[in-house]
Amino acid sequence: LVPLIGVLDSERAAQVTAALLVEVERGNAEHALLDMTGVEAVDTATAKHVIDLVRAVKLMGGRVSVTGIQPAVSQTMVSLGVELGVSTYRTIEKGLVGLRSKVDP
Repeated sequence: LVPLIGVLDSERAAQVTAALLVEVERGNAEHALLDMTGVEAVDTATAKHVIDLVRAVKLMGGRVSVTGIQPAVSQTMVSLGVELGVSTYRTIEKGLVGLRSKVDP
């Protein structure tokens, strides 16, 4: 579970991405839940960081689901043309249920 709270600037995005990729490489994380409940607004740079994080995990064979996207964030991401290409869920709980259904058929 990767909770994002507040602003996701370049430095913080790099730290989050590096830490998550280490866990994917070690085999400790095959699927990451990226929780955006604490993100109240996004701009073009923030959206790019999220897309890059998702792409980096996918390139290493991991999977990402996104939870908790707020209405304003959703509208902004749509207006920016952002397509994450991952499963999204309203809450962490729903994301965990979705993940479990993918792991335990």
